Amino acid sequence: MLAGRVLRPIGRLTEVVEHVTATRTLTAGGLDGSGRDEVARLARSFTTMTGALNESVPAQRRLVADASHELRTPLTSLITNLELLGEGRGTADPQAPALVHEARAQAGELRVLVNDLVELVRYGDVQIHIEDVRLDLVAERVLARARARAPHVRLLAELAECLVCADPDAVERAAANLVDNAIKWSPPGGEVLVRMDTNGTLSVADQGVGIAPKDLPFVFDRFYRAEAARSLPGSGLGLAIVRQIAEAHDGTVRAEPLRLGVRLVLSLPVAT
Repeated sequence: MLAGRVLRPIGRLTEVVEHVTATRTLTAGGLDGSGRDEVARLARSFTTMTGALNESVPAQRRLVADASHELRTPLTSLITNLELLGEGRGTADPQAPALVHEARAQAGELRVLVNDLVELVRYGDVQIHIEDVRLDLVAERVLARARARAPHVRLLAELAECLVCADPDAVERAAANLVDNAIKWSPPGGEVLVRMDTNGTLSVADQGVGIAPKDLPFVFDRFYRAEAARSLPGSGLGLAIVRQIAEAHDGTVRAEPLRLGVRLVLSLPVAT
């Protein structure tokens, strides 16, 4: 009787493992993890593991489906332009320069999308390297690069010295994405204000058209693009990467509507 009581939970755990193996169904219901012994601890760990896997698989499938949809449009356009170039007079056709220009633009769009997908996976699955980082200096480097490629926008900075616990490459990518997003939405002559507080908060405010209330909850979702943004270049992944980097550092990110434009705020843990 004593041996039966000891072995019964192990037998039940074995049945659940065999069921998961046979059906590929990541559910571990019916396991008793209420005890304090090693078997109960194993049951709790197994239930937690299968639950996490059960959540991650649909998320991966959605990512693949969304990426396939986004890749299909530029690929179709690129193939169409190349087919037109291959027909008739080819490059001697008067429309050939315009077709080549469009094909190059679509190839560039594909490159951006693929790079963003790689970054999205990188900061989601790989263990990041944490060290003390001067986030204000990171913001200065990002602004220096942005000023060189976006002279039509005034980039202003209010950067207080701030030391955070973060992956240097990851937070620089997040800051660059926030600044690039603000530049994209800014009109010629508009201002972008980048502010760094001592509490680990980096904010980027633009003077664009702002975000509609219906779009506000979704601005950091993967591939989400508001109606006003669908005619603009971009992969729809820039702000999703920012959120993923923030979550990987136990930080937060949010969007705040302004009277003119929007403010995006990234908060990271400060170094102690």
